[in-house]
Amino acid sequence: MDLQLLQIQGSGRVRLADGTQVRLAYAEQNGHPYRAIGRWLVDQGQLKKEDVTMDAIRAWARANPARVPELLRSNPSYVFFVRNPDSPEGPRGSLNVPLTAGYSVAVDRTVVPLGSLRWLSTTRPDGTPVVRQLQRALNCDRVVFTSPAAVAAAASLLRLAEAQRSPWLTVGEGTARALQAHGISDVHAPQRMDSEGLLALPVLANVQGLRIGLVTAPGGRGLIAAQLRAAGASIERADVYQRRLLRLAPRTLARLAHSAFPWVLAVSSGEALQHFWQQLPTALQQRLQAHATAVVASDRLGEQARALGLQHVVRAAGPATAQLVAAAHATLTVPAAT
Repeated sequence: MDLQLLQIQGSGRVRLADGTQVRLAYAEQNGHPYRAIGRWLVDQGQLKKEDVTMDAIRAWARANPARVPELLRSNPSYVFFVRNPDSPEGPRGSLNVPLTAGYSVAVDRTVVPLGSLRWLSTTRPDGTPVVRQLQRALNCDRVVFTSPAAVAAAASLLRLAEAQRSPWLTVGEGTARALQAHGISDVHAPQRMDSEGLLALPVLANVQGLRIGLVTAPGGRGLIAAQLRAAGASIERADVYQRRLLRLAPRTLARLAHSAFPWVLAVSSGEALQHFWQQLPTALQQRLQAHATAVVASDRLGEQARALGLQHVVRAAGPATAQLVAAAHATLTVPAAT
């Protein structure tokens, strides 16, 4: 079981037969989908969903040693490891850089690009009412997922692949990929990856009298629900997680203040931009206004950036990390003289 947990965690220390310890780091994966062993125990009627913990799984394995190989085979995903030197810097992640406690997180790289930054952390509210809200939302004539986090939270509550009975829509490609990773093949996503692009999809052209499920979190612009109600639809909303805005640590502000130019401010959320800006001292706001290039994911975010006094605003093709990076690179790269 310890080796199975090492597969799940992706890195760790192993004590060899001679008593020495070696540090193993993630090298590659065999390409098969990951299937949670806790889910297998629930499906087999061995544990209740609300009782699944690592301690409960270990206890089941001790009580059922003959079935442990069957449990382990239920997850076809296999991780290959590389031996790393034991360093005072601590373990290294898949980018081969030391992990920072409290900042580095594990991600699904099919949904979140490796090395990308996130200003928001999310937690999922617990309890039966959330499940009931989600069930009502998924039974609607159309279902809208607003973020990869909404997909992840919903998938932790219900089996999404068994719940689709109508067209499912997303605001962007990242959310569409998250649904596809959970077995949903019929997904409608707009080329313009924002609320306006979603509302322009043909599948939402005539929603008079339809029930539309909205799988999301509290907060946000509220444009999707408002526009759909105005068009005659009724909304079944399921808030399956909560956004928690992060506070910038003093050392982060100090590091930013002493960073060399050029500065790039990538903006894919108006709420995050406003929260970030409010935490900056006036002197740092003024430096950003004069020297930073704001790379924005939409015209609306560009207007918001200009309203904050940012003088250099560049429009990216969309909110995906690769699109923001491409726009920043194109802006900052000076063509070679010929």
